[in-house]
Amino acid sequence: MRGLDIRVAFALARIAVIVDPENTDIEEVMWDAEGMGRNDYQCGLELPIMFVDEPALANAWKQGNADAAFSEELENCPNCIAARGDPCPIHG
Repeated sequence: MRGLDIRVAFALARIAVIVDPENTDIEEVMWDAEGMGRNDYQCGLELPIMFVDEPALANAWKQGNADAAFSEELENCPNCIAARGDPCPIHG
């Protein structure tokens, strides 16, 4: 099931924070969820069912999805391409 590994890692990270408040495992899980959102954008996939009822994971996934959409927009913008690497005034 898509997203199950991240959801399990999230649950374990939440427990780890209770045991050790300085534990940062949750950050890595958020990066994984964001990365999944970027990859899922390229594949045209929707929010994994495993993230729907967990706002932190859903928001991280949505951020990755939005970042991928924006990157694609920049790559396809004729004005950004003409600027040779610098964003155009619309995206800058």
